[in-house]
Amino acid sequence: MITGAAGSLGTALGRRYLLADRTGSMGGGEDMSRDEATVVRDTELERYRARYGLLSVVISNLAIAGVAVFGVWRLDGDKAVIVGVLTSAFTAVSSMTTAYLGIKAISNTARSMAPGAGPAGHRREPAPTREPAPAAPAAAAPEPPAQRAP
Repeated sequence: MITGAAGSLGTALGRRYLLADRTGSMGGGEDMSRDEATVVRDTELERYRARYGLLSVVISNLAIAGVAVFGVWRLDGDKAVIVGVLTSAFTAVSSMTTAYLGIKAISNTARSMAPGAGPAGHRREPAPTREPAPAAPAAAAPEPPAQRAP
C-alpha cells in the first residue's frame, strides 16, 4: 500500500517501510539525515553478509560431511580408505571454516581501521580538541664548572 509521496510504503516481514519524498523527509514527521540512513543501510548489509556467509559455510560443511558418511558407508569396512576419507573430510571442513572466520576477522578489522569509521562501520565523531597547557618557564641553565689552568 502506497499512501502518497511521503507516506507509508507498506510492511514486509513484520517491518514497516516509509517512502521518502524528494526533500529527504520521511513520512510522519520522521527526519533521518543521509549519514544516519547510510549507517542503517550499511549495518543491515553487514548483517545479511554475515548471516548468509555463515549459512553457506555451514551448508558446505554439511555437504562435505554427508559425502564422507556416504563414502564410508559404501566402502564396507576397508579401514585404510575410511581413514583417508575421514581425514580428507575433516581437512576440508576445518579449512573452509578457518578461511571464513579469517576473512571475516580481517574484514571487520579493516572496517574499524578505515578513516571515519568506528567499530561497526559507524562514523566517529571528531574528538574534542583541548587547548595545550601553557608551557612552564624554562629554568636558568647552571654555570659549567671552572676550568683548571695548566
